[in-house]
Amino acid sequence: MCSLLYYFKRNTGAGNFCLILYSVLFLIFFQSCVLTGSQVKVTKNFYSSVDEVDRQCRTLNEASSTVTYERRLLSPENYSNDSNIVKELVDNYEIYSKEVSSIDSFTISVNALGSYFNNFSSLLPLQKSSPQVYDRKVLSAIENFSSYLPFGIGLTIYKTLYDLVSYTARFIKIPHSRKKMKKYIIKGENLVAGNSEYIIQELQETSRKLETEKELMKQNYLKFLNDQKVNKSPYDYYQTYNPVFLKKYHLASSALELSNALIELIPEVRNAYAALYAETQERKRIKNEIPGFSEMYSGIGKASRQYVIVNEALKQNKSH
Repeated sequence: MCSLLYYFKRNTGAGNFCLILYSVLFLIFFQSCVLTGSQVKVTKNFYSSVDEVDRQCRTLNEASSTVTYERRLLSPENYSNDSNIVKELVDNYEIYSKEVSSIDSFTISVNALGSYFNNFSSLLPLQKSSPQVYDRKVLSAIENFSSYLPFGIGLTIYKTLYDLVSYTARFIKIPHSRKKMKKYIIKGENLVAGNSEYIIQELQETSRKLETEKELMKQNYLKFLNDQKVNKSPYDYYQTYNPVFLKKYHLASSALELSNALIELIPEVRNAYAALYAETQERKRIKNEIPGFSEMYSGIGKASRQYVIVNEALKQNKSH
């Protein structure tokens, strides 16, 4: 290596030698990166795409609990007198409170997976809000000095040195940050697979529960209508009773759709992560899209649309 550099120095001159030396150092730095540029791009795309999955799961959990609770409000079991109705509502509220306050393994798994996906952003450099601005005091001093030199040579020299130092520091940081990225990918090997499996099982149970809730909701509403002793005109039904039922039924139906969308999405996220893990085990250029990513992106789009609907349904039920 030393003899090669000596050869270049003797045959190219000092100026060209510095350029060649800098180029060699540049190549050494980038060859030491554990991930190539294309691998970094794919990694960033993956983590930025899945950063809403945990929020969607938590919203589904809230919607499912709300559906169960509000279904009980549609028709208490006994209408013999007001005290029985109040007792029934209080009992239902206490059951709901216990369900909400209990330690939920599903929430723990969702939070663990979400933290892993979302914390990746801490590895990325902060985005600059404005173009690079040179230190005004230093510039002022250089400007004063450059007044003794023709054509502002002093300022030009300062900017050149400043940029050279900045880029050199960047070359040193890039291999280090890419090494941290690869370690982060490896960190999720067991976490993603284990938590995903449990979350899928719980989502399947949530879908079954919501299917049952939809049927119970219809039965309870029918019982409620049959038990009415007053206000039995069609106008009262349409203006008073039906909007309440439809809000609650819409929440149950949209929550079920979100649950089913997540049941499809979570395995695709797990498979996409496994593919990312395999593709980043060694340095290489990724020319084409990683298999499984397009399916994951499609599933993310479907779940995101349903998530918006469920959020709006929750707001409507809370405002009622």
